Amino acid sequence: MDKNQIGNNYISFVIAVNDEIDFNKSKKSIGRLIEQPDIVKIKNVKSIFNAYDKGTKLARNNIICYMHQDVELRWPNNWHIIINKYFSEKKTGFIGVAGSKSLTKLAVWWEKDFSGGGYTGQRVEKEHNEQYHLLGDLGEVLVLDGVMLITTKKVLKKIGGWSKDKMEGWDFYDISATFRAHLKGFRNYTVPLTIKHKDIGEKRPEWYNAKKKWAKKYKKYLPRSINP
Repeated sequence: MDKNQIGNNYISFVIAVNDEIDFNKSKKSIGRLIEQPDIVKIKNVKSIFNAYDKGTKLARNNIICYMHQDVELRWPNNWHIIINKYFSEKKTGFIGVAGSKSLTKLAVWWEKDFSGGGYTGQRVEKEHNEQYHLLGDLGEVLVLDGVMLITTKKVLKKIGGWSKDKMEGWDFYDISATFRAHLKGFRNYTVPLTIKHKDIGEKRPEWYNAKKKWAKKYKKYLPRSINP
């Protein structure tokens, strides 16, 4: 085992996969940190809600990292100490790398109060250029972006899992879960676990439809912010 690796009985990884090239890069980055990591690869599912609920059942460990298939970990050597710091607190719900302290009435999180950061890869003439983006100070947030979400099976059980809101498709699972954690009294945080994200992506019509559906369901709570 490499001196920077730890055993595979600490954290599991759940990834929904439809691109083997991206997934293999992600898997390799995890392998630099953990010897024979517990990676739950989910394929051929109808929605990310279903994928993540299925992955939760298959994961061996209590702490689980749910992340996009095009994410590569650039975590520091003391990453497990950072994670322990948060999940030793009973009120920690989710930790991640990007989020916001507020949601607008229309359930948009990126209009203000950014928090988090990470590397974004941009393909230029078949080569990757990397630029670090710092969205704002790390710390407690209201909701988190789904590029990478770390939580525990205990938290997921208390908030009703990923499918509690009966959403479909591949959008708004992140706001759905982290906002429910907030309403249950848990605290969410952006933390210094740097990632490289290949593609930020564009908001598709399905995303706007999911946002509209979710905002209607939770309209009595919106807009909402946490204390600084």
